[in-house]
Amino acid sequence: MAGPTYPAEDGPRWSAIPHAGVAATLLVFLGCTQTSVEPVAVASIAISPERFTTLVSDEMPLSLEIRDLDGNPLSRPDVVWSSLNPAVATVTSEGVVQAVSPGQVLITAKVEGAVGTAQATIEARPETRLSPGSLDLSGTAGSGAIQAAIRVTNQGGGTLDDLSVRVTEGGDWIDATLAGGKAPTDLNLSVRPNSLSPGTYRGRVEVRSDHGSRTATINLQVRPKPQDPDEKDDSGSDDSGNTGNSGNSDDEDPAKPSKLEAEEDGQSRIDLEWEDKSDNERSFEIQRRRPGGSWATIATIGPDRESYEDRGLEEDTTYEYRIRACNNAGCSDYSNKSKATTDDD
Repeated sequence: MAGPTYPAEDGPRWSAIPHAGVAATLLVFLGCTQTSVEPVAVASIAISPERFTTLVSDEMPLSLEIRDLDGNPLSRPDVVWSSLNPAVATVTSEGVVQAVSPGQVLITAKVEGAVGTAQATIEARPETRLSPGSLDLSGTAGSGAIQAAIRVTNQGGGTLDDLSVRVTEGGDWIDATLAGGKAPTDLNLSVRPNSLSPGTYRGRVEVRSDHGSRTATINLQVRPKPQDPDEKDDSGSDDSGNTGNSGNSDDEDPAKPSKLEAEEDGQSRIDLEWEDKSDNERSFEIQRRRPGGSWATIATIGPDRESYEDRGLEEDTTYEYRIRACNNAGCSDYSNKSKATTDDD
């Protein structure tokens, strides 16, 4: 049995319902209203890392820190990620940056009116460069080892380390070692013509890293060993039919070359010219260094030469040269030094 109703001016109605055995009246709430909860406003967004560098084809996951006006952390699923230059890098809806090409790009994350940013620098992947990529050497059968060096540099971006070397062709006459495991460094070669018969030989040396490999070619010309003068026949001639002394005697060291001049010829080439002052050399040994660095033989060429082209060099780089003449008796003093700088563009 319902009791009397008590109207309210601005609110729900209440009824008095008698409770059996109880003299009191229980007021029962007969109506209610629903109240909606507004989401907490986003005050700031921070992307981590705020600045980063990565390599082409690599990925970089980013994280977000979203806070309200009181500095409390928030979790919002409606973040909108974007890249201001997709040609350099793109970003997924989960905030993973994908590097496309070298350059810089701004990555943004937006919720409501708040925006967070991160600066990305994309670098080219490391790339091994060998300078020169090919060596032309010559020696006499039975003679000592020829020492030479090839410069190993990083032509790309990032760091080129964990370098290793192996001889893939000519392992019975080439020894190869790296001066260091990180570019720039030198690939040192020891070429042994003494174990070979006269002829032309080709060797290959491979420099490897986690980012690929490069191969240098070693071309070796082995000349016959000069005949001992005591091995002439009764006619006074040797087995080749020569008689007497042709003027190219190995009894004494050859005269040193003079007037060495180095001249750049583009971004990766320097031309050398000199005067040959001897008539008994069997080869010329050409050495190169960067100013203040160590000398290394880059080529051993045949006699009667007065020029050489040094190719595969680094751009905008200064190189210094010297040369000497050699025969079986020994080698001359080195010529004057000469330097040149490759073009920068």
